Amino acid sequence: MELPSISSLRCEINGNGEGSEGELESENYFFDNQMSTLTEAILLDQLHSDHQTRYNIRTSYVEPLNNGTFVELKYQRQNFSNELRREVFDRLNGTSTFNDDLSNHYQRDYYFDRGAIAWHKNGEKSSLTVEGALQNSVLNGIIISENVVIKNSILRFLPRVSWRYELGTSNNIRFRYSTNVNEPSIVQLQPYPDVSDPINVYIGNPDLTPEYRARLNYMHYDQFSFRSLFAFLNFTYSKNKIANQSIIDDNFRQVTRPVNVDYDLNLSVNVNYSSPVSLLKSRVTIGTRASYQQSKVFLNSTENIRDRYIGNINAKIENRKKTTIDWEISGRWSYNITQYDMNPRCQKFFNKSTHADLTYNIKKSFSISTSMDINFYSEEQFGEAMTIPIWKASISKYILKDQKGEIKLSAFDILNQNIGISRVNGLNFVENSEITSLGRYLMFSFTYAIRATGSENKSGGRRMFMRG
Repeated sequence: MELPSISSLRCEINGNGEGSEGELESENYFFDNQMSTLTEAILLDQLHSDHQTRYNIRTSYVEPLNNGTFVELKYQRQNFSNELRREVFDRLNGTSTFNDDLSNHYQRDYYFDRGAIAWHKNGEKSSLTVEGALQNSVLNGIIISENVVIKNSILRFLPRVSWRYELGTSNNIRFRYSTNVNEPSIVQLQPYPDVSDPINVYIGNPDLTPEYRARLNYMHYDQFSFRSLFAFLNFTYSKNKIANQSIIDDNFRQVTRPVNVDYDLNLSVNVNYSSPVSLLKSRVTIGTRASYQQSKVFLNSTENIRDRYIGNINAKIENRKKTTIDWEISGRWSYNITQYDMNPRCQKFFNKSTHADLTYNIKKSFSISTSMDINFYSEEQFGEAMTIPIWKASISKYILKDQKGEIKLSAFDILNQNIGISRVNGLNFVENSEITSLGRYLMFSFTYAIRATGSENKSGGRRMFMRG
């Protein structure tokens, strides 16, 4: 049977606007080497408005060929328009004076035309798509207050390949290669300082060009005999990547400006395997996630190549039959390693955590639960290592028809050890933050299930409900 040709047309348009008014009062003190003090007082009134319009037109034509193949012709036109107005007034002795240096009126119009031809083949076990697109991106900007015109255009070839193969039931392989162009935002383009935070000033760059990204994905999924294997690989390469260049001025004020760098690459891997263990009547899950990023960053005007390795390894064992007793034990080890080519000292820290959970259901009416989380934070560059145990416990009584009501008494942080810890590393620093969090407390609650999400199982277990 000969299949008919298919054509389609889709159009959409939307717009929105926003406005805000604000006041900025700031008093900053700067000290030089002779401990002389420079005081800076800022009193500003700010008016901000942003009007956005966007439209998108897509059309395609599909022509069937032979043996499950067909050709598709596509065209897309997409437009983004912004008009940004920022008016700043200096306030002195109750009088407001317009500030030309901080005020701006800026309009950006970005659009692209993309034509593509794609070849598709669908079989019983596999599907394949090969596409080639040509996209012309045009960026027009006007600094209305200065009567300055900014124009940039880029013509890119954007290939795409997608392949899927079914090896069997719940067992498949997927491969995808794609490319796209990412345009700079209006905030990144506007060439005027944003002094909302006087110590951290942001200035846009009207000379930015869109960044070009190529992405490669590979995924393998296999589930058999209650075992499962999931593997995912992602590689992204960006050309003309938009990065932030920060400069510390003489008054230790940070001024940030976006710039284009040669490239940025990112590789990430995710593998997860799960299998039942008959001897222990349980299930074991082992997984790992790792990523590597190489990028160009700046310390003042000096360009650095940064290599970053981030990942974790985790393992979990839990019982399979959860009618009366439900238990779980898991552990996780994570790492964060960063190296800069102009700094021989490596920034690194490692964290470990363990988790244990036990729930005991008594005659369908009561439930007792307890859990323990222990987080281990290594010393490295942070001084002493820290171990934080968090113990929780609860007891529940199920009431009403079909046990839809639950009365529950919970105890949190029984050992009163809760401390929030966050660790990050930057271009020239490693930061460890400790946050005093809510400690030991009790909570009494009542929950009523609006509707059931399951039915009573054959082994006589309690029904499960969605509780609100």
